[in-house]
Amino acid sequence: MLTTLFATTVFVVIVQKNILHANKFQHRIAAKSINSPCSPPPSNFLRKLPPNARNHLISIWSNHNDSKDCALEIALTRSVIANLSSTYQRNISSIRVHPTSKCALPDYFPRLPKKLQDRIVELWNGKNASENCTLLKHKARFTVLNQPPNIRHIIRAPAIPCGIPHFISRLDKSLQKQIRSIWLGYTSGKPCQEEIWKEISLLKRNNIAAESFFIPPPNALKRIDVRRTLFGFTT
Repeated sequence: MLTTLFATTVFVVIVQKNILHANKFQHRIAAKSINSPCSPPPSNFLRKLPPNARNHLISIWSNHNDSKDCALEIALTRSVIANLSSTYQRNISSIRVHPTSKCALPDYFPRLPKKLQDRIVELWNGKNASENCTLLKHKARFTVLNQPPNIRHIIRAPAIPCGIPHFISRLDKSLQKQIRSIWLGYTSGKPCQEEIWKEISLLKRNNIAAESFFIPPPNALKRIDVRRTLFGFTT
């Protein structure tokens, strides 16, 4: 499916498939409970996106199984948003998924399971509800980070960065060469959504888990040690 989206020789088929996915996607948005850990973007969010980005998101979420982890879908969604122009990013930044209050609930709140939503609401309504808003949100974040992986990824999955992945040295030599060819000629700072799609498709065809993007690079622990030494941070 990912490869088909970028095959120029089957443009008519692509349009037909996108229309079909769009209809299914809109239907799912209307039927899906906000208590699901993994929810696709709402329709009011999609309407503010350019057609190409909207079709990317529809395709990303159309094959998602409600029972599986959605870290990859969230990361790809953030990659799509990160590649939008500043005008479109301003448009979507005004969308609220919950009523605004003095200290608004975290933007990921609607995607949490019901029991976890109740715990977050208790923080906001508890005896310390008048404390610093930033501190409240930190407490909410730590609460979510202590949950199973499929829920943690709701706030942890970063956008997949543009460029050669940090784990490339662990791949087969021929696969390394193919990935490097995808990024050949790419200019830093430019949109990279198509390159990411090609990369994900290539990895899937070679049975490489997309979760590899979320595994910290080898020097990550060294950076933590440096911060601990310089600033006295504890982990």
